[in-house]
Amino acid sequence: MKACAWLLPALFVGLLACGSHPPANHKTLGLRHAAAAEQAFSLGQYPAAAHNFTEALRHLRAADNPLATARLLHNYAVVLIAWRDCGAATGHLHEAAALHKRLNRPRERALNLLALAGCQRRRNDGANARKTLQVAAQLAEGAGDKATAARARAGLGAALAGAGKLAAARQSYAAARRLASAAGDPGAVALVDNNVGRLLARKGDHAGAEKRFASAAAGFNKAGEVDGHCQALANRAGSLVALGGGRVLQAAVLYQRAAHAALTIGRYDAAAAWFAGASTAFSAAGEAELADQCRQHGRQVLTRSAPR
Repeated sequence: MKACAWLLPALFVGLLACGSHPPANHKTLGLRHAAAAEQAFSLGQYPAAAHNFTEALRHLRAADNPLATARLLHNYAVVLIAWRDCGAATGHLHEAAALHKRLNRPRERALNLLALAGCQRRRNDGANARKTLQVAAQLAEGAGDKATAARARAGLGAALAGAGKLAAARQSYAAARRLASAAGDPGAVALVDNNVGRLLARKGDHAGAEKRFASAAAGFNKAGEVDGHCQALANRAGSLVALGGGRVLQAAVLYQRAAHAALTIGRYDAAAAWFAGASTAFSAAGEAELADQCRQHGRQVLTRSAPR
């Protein structure tokens, strides 16, 4: 999962390089549990991953290594967000941001706040999300991290649009695109395209939205960001359905692709919804057998328990 890219080998290299020289047993055990958490998560063994994250944090705290602790807190939070547990993730992100502030690490703090804003938006706390994203953007820009600043500005644009502040949202999206292009980050550019597509769809410009979503899907795919890629595919499918005509069959195929991609990262709720969308679109296109297959896939997905 691209959202957890820090979590994989780079995380453990970073942890090894962090901070002072604590007792070897705690540091070694912390790194061992962190590696076990990564392996368990990659295999879909969620309880084992959670246990090892908790143990890794316990040992790294005992080792008195605040930078390694903050980095692990962030990555555990990213995984919790993927599991749709924003409550637990929020606490970890607040702690990580406080540690990075004390350590004078503005770039890392900006990343903490960017993830925190995502949790706030999922919990319908738009006012705090806007404040958090504004601070994240300013920190990232001050640290010279254009890619993170672009993502923060894109998120801020979405939050402003959600509050009905469309002119301010457009300004934020324009700033985000400039930053993303300057950073050469296809994932950040894709995020801007995806959010602008949503704004256009909200205004009823489904043709313009479809083009933006197509660009976003290609950008997320290039960046290896599966979550963004499948969301952009589904958004594009929705625009094609709204446009109607012969585009409905193409929409069905896109919904189906989005659902299968969502399954690879454990997004069962989204996969079920997109299989349902594919079934409806296939049915509208006269493809009854494919519609039934997607309907059955969706039902099977709903029987899977959400990871915790």
